[in-house]
Amino acid sequence: MRAFRCDRCGATTTLAGAQMATRCAFCGSDVVVEAPPVPGMVRPESLVPFAFAKDQATQKFQAWLRGLWFRPSNLKRMAGLAQIDGMYVPHFTYDANANSQWSGEAGHYYYVTVGVGQNRRQERRIRWEHRSGAHAYFYDDELVCASRGLPLTILQKIYPFQLAGGLVPYAPEYLSGFGAEAYTVDPREGWGMARRSMEEKERGACSRLLDGDTQRNLRVSTQFTSPKWKHLLLPAYVASYVYGAKTFRFMVNGQTGEVQGEAPISWAKVGAAVGAVAGFLLILTKLLNVW
Repeated sequence: MRAFRCDRCGATTTLAGAQMATRCAFCGSDVVVEAPPVPGMVRPESLVPFAFAKDQATQKFQAWLRGLWFRPSNLKRMAGLAQIDGMYVPHFTYDANANSQWSGEAGHYYYVTVGVGQNRRQERRIRWEHRSGAHAYFYDDELVCASRGLPLTILQKIYPFQLAGGLVPYAPEYLSGFGAEAYTVDPREGWGMARRSMEEKERGACSRLLDGDTQRNLRVSTQFTSPKWKHLLLPAYVASYVYGAKTFRFMVNGQTGEVQGEAPISWAKVGAAVGAVAGFLLILTKLLNVW
């Protein structure tokens, strides 16, 4: 494996055999230099193979472009120049047992009649009830992206990957013809991210147990035991293109085909559409006044 680091976004891509990297697949930069392998990196345990080829990914991206509104007329031509690369994106999954103790106040609405005569009206009141309890859950494969080279706002929109039944044991042969980014998020840092996600889910579960029409003073204390983690690679087609001196990026889920990305807005088209709607409303108003 050979490693190449992008001096612009910091992503490190590993390629099999004699493959060379002359541009960064993540940001489109050509400031790419060969770098020595990072010592102590943990090899992936498993991966999800690519389910379709690059030409199909290009077709899915073009179909996504056709569905966009208020985009520049020459966007399809410009974006068509983008080079799509198949990349295995590093992820961690975390397993842990969560045990939570919770307490809070559940509010129940009821209504009373106040006032007299024409001033009689219904007022809503709240009856508060203190409750407490426990919640236990086993979190299996809590997914955390271990890449800093990809925009999470786009990556998370192509989730989910079908891990159950889709994962296979890692073998270098799967990387033939594709790149693989080395993880730049430390596994311990990843555990902190997964823990915060689990704590938020625990809070939601405890809130549902508290119940009520409204709530206040919900307190949740969660303990995690037996945490475990795995390093895996997930497939994505990534590309970037420049329009109006600005770089836009998009991604295609290499397993499900979900497409998400960034695209410029044609404010001229937006203005024309707003003008057309305003003109229609003006005509409609005149016709109603005539009738």
